[in-house]
Amino acid sequence: ISRMSCLVHLGLETEPTASEDAVLDLDSITPPLKLQKLALTGKLARGRLPSWTCSLTSLVQLRLSRCAIAQDSFFLLAALPGLVNLSLIDTYHDKVMTFVGGSFPALKRLTLQDLANLSRIEFQQGCLLKLRDLVLDHCTELTEAPVGMKNLNHRLNLEVFGMPTEFADKLKEHSHDSYITNSEVDRRTHVSYSLRYSRWVGRN
Repeated sequence: ISRMSCLVHLGLETEPTASEDAVLDLDSITPPLKLQKLALTGKLARGRLPSWTCSLTSLVQLRLSRCAIAQDSFFLLAALPGLVNLSLIDTYHDKVMTFVGGSFPALKRLTLQDLANLSRIEFQQGCLLKLRDLVLDHCTELTEAPVGMKNLNHRLNLEVFGMPTEFADKLKEHSHDSYITNSEVDRRTHVSYSLRYSRWVGRN
């Protein structure tokens, strides 16, 4: 991989039949700096992304599955200047996910799926300036609306699947200045439904 200087798409995965101790050890790799799309599936060595992650300035799309990262690795991703599409699937084990000001400057689509421990999301002012689509899928400990939704000062499409009913209720309570439509909502707990959250800010 280190010799493939022109590589733009890369997918790495631990063997499906490998033991639970099998890991992706990426620290010794010299990353292709032209890489645009990256998919990693499997536990990462030392439980974190390699330090060279921040050098992937051409990266546009990233999919992490079963990687078991924490907030320290998340901050590495947040600094990527060109990342447009990010999917975290069963891959984040902290309870809190914080989007600090200036983070993910180019991100347009964010998918958070099967994050079993996640119970709080916070959007600080100045984060995710270009975000248009947010997908929350089976993050079953997330029963509160994300903190700081008002800091996402643009129209946001929120798709919700398999989330606790309390989540939708809290979202509505905290969105008095927003237009929300909710289709096919089943009132049982942990069922799949679709929700659209749109917030319009008038132009000066």
